Amino acid sequence: MRVAIYVRVSTKAQSTEMQIEEIERYITARGWQKGLLYQDIGTGRSDQRPAYKRLMDDAAAGRIQAVIVWKLDRFGRSVKHLLTALQDLHSMGVAFISVRDHMDFTTPAGRMMVTMLAAIAEFEADLIRERVRTGVEAKIAKTGRWGRRFIEEQNPELAKKIDAMLAGGHPYRAIARAVGCSATAVRDYALRKTPSQGRAAASPPDTVTSEPTPTKSAPPPEPLLPHHADDHQTPSEAALPLDAPASSTHPPSASPRA
Repeated sequence: MRVAIYVRVSTKAQSTEMQIEEIERYITARGWQKGLLYQDIGTGRSDQRPAYKRLMDDAAAGRIQAVIVWKLDRFGRSVKHLLTALQDLHSMGVAFISVRDHMDFTTPAGRMMVTMLAAIAEFEADLIRERVRTGVEAKIAKTGRWGRRFIEEQNPELAKKIDAMLAGGHPYRAIARAVGCSATAVRDYALRKTPSQGRAAASPPDTVTSEPTPTKSAPPPEPLLPHHADDHQTPSEAALPLDAPASSTHPPSASPRA
């Protein structure tokens, strides 16, 4: 059986020599053929493990029949990662042996160990979910909500500046640029303070709304002409009677936009 050796150390100061020697003795004692050596230097939790990646690629290509490691923790970053790797190797028809853990996953006992690892991985995931849920509940119990604090809690002086600019009719984007936060945060703050005022301040950012100035007298009636595409008459002007006195029209009031 052609066996690939995988070893890993956490730092360059450490040596893989002891791991390799023990693995080679294990292979020789069983009459197996030693294959390629794959060696990584770095933490097992790092995704940057080039030798590990080459090993899995070679296994998928059918270049090796078995993978042997010194200990399980040299191969997998976590129980979940180890289980996934073992399942991948099994689907490729590649055996897996851990020397120090006395585990040969080609045997019934080894396959039972895979099942146990699956249960441990599920238990580990449940523990993580439980810790997250407990943390969220504790946060809500302490602050009444989950998430970051509001502007008025984080920086009261900033809130006062926003209040002054809102009172001056500044749009959200202009306020956001002035105080260094998002327009959404300014809008949410305004709505928390006074919902109606928040909606009133929500006019289109950086726009000016003007009202028409009433004239003293209406222009004399003009003959109606056919409409042409290049006329600049607005729909609202076309809808008004041409002979209507100016006093009968009232300038529309600017309605606040939410």
